[in-house]
Amino acid sequence: MMILALVRNYMTAHYQVINGKWQVADIAKDSWDVENKVIGTIGAGRIGQRVLERLIAFKPSKLLYSDYAQLPKAREQELQAEYVSMEDLVKQCDVITINCPLHKETEGMFNKRLFDMMKPRGFLVNTARGKIVDREAVKEALESGHLQGYAGDVWYPQPAPEDHPWRHMPRQAMTPHYSGTTLDAQQRYAAGTKEVLRRFFSKEELNPTDVIVSGGKMAAQYDSSVNAEGRSLEFKEEWEKINKPSGPASGAAS
Repeated sequence: MMILALVRNYMTAHYQVINGKWQVADIAKDSWDVENKVIGTIGAGRIGQRVLERLIAFKPSKLLYSDYAQLPKAREQELQAEYVSMEDLVKQCDVITINCPLHKETEGMFNKRLFDMMKPRGFLVNTARGKIVDREAVKEALESGHLQGYAGDVWYPQPAPEDHPWRHMPRQAMTPHYSGTTLDAQQRYAAGTKEVLRRFFSKEELNPTDVIVSGGKMAAQYDSSVNAEGRSLEFKEEWEKINKPSGPASGAAS
């Protein structure tokens, strides 16, 4: 939804209606189709894969993904997606969507260095965690015109104060963090909680996706300290290379 809002220049069109205007040319000059665009996700877990699934119908010219580990070839074929390094993804994509978890290696990951690697007038959507994106760097990229649009429902801090720079930066389509609180989502949470309790009291094995702590330790899928077993060394080295300081640092992720 946010990809469409940015690429189609929905916010400009919407505010024209609110402000009593009708200047189609002002909307169209910054409005594109998703079709034939290169779109990539940083993070291809459960959510990232669902994003790729939904994008297929829009017929992008290419779907890319970057993650610690490559998906099985059969799954790549289903998603019509190509595995690339994060640096290559950032350089190739017209639209980038962030769907990775926040941990010590991804905090502040999308900083000025990565923004500078993006295509001019590209789009960035972050519905993962606000702190993954450098707060000042995204504002500067929008104000300079290098970044055409930014959207998301995640902030840092949350709730965002009235003077948060993301509230006032140009060409943004930000919302409060409400994606997981729709009426349908609340029904799923309730049903999931009931199922966990039913299995627990019936002494049945829990679904692996419902297990966060096992034997006093974080389950593997939630353990950000996993290195060799669960992560690609190449990805870690690449991330460190991209984020190696060079000159004055940009604003801290916040």
